[in-house]
Amino acid sequence: MEEELFLKKLGERINSLRIEQNKSQTSLAEEVEVDRTTIHRILKGEINFSIKIIRKIAIALNIELWQLMKFQD
Repeated sequence: MEEELFLKKLGERINSLRIEQNKSQTSLAEEVEVDRTTIHRILKGEINFSIKIIRKIAIALNIELWQLMKFQD
């Protein structure tokens, strides 16, 4: 899977989980310790972010890290 497509799919997956848990972008950003603009760009697949941020997102969404990668190519 190309990097751009992967980032877009990952962002969609995170966004879907965020919505299921009724979390706002702002509250997710606060839990992950980044600004809301960064979360917005992650959800849109616009930036490549570190594994540290991915781990913090998984913790904030109360899921295992591997579950973030559970999406269709």
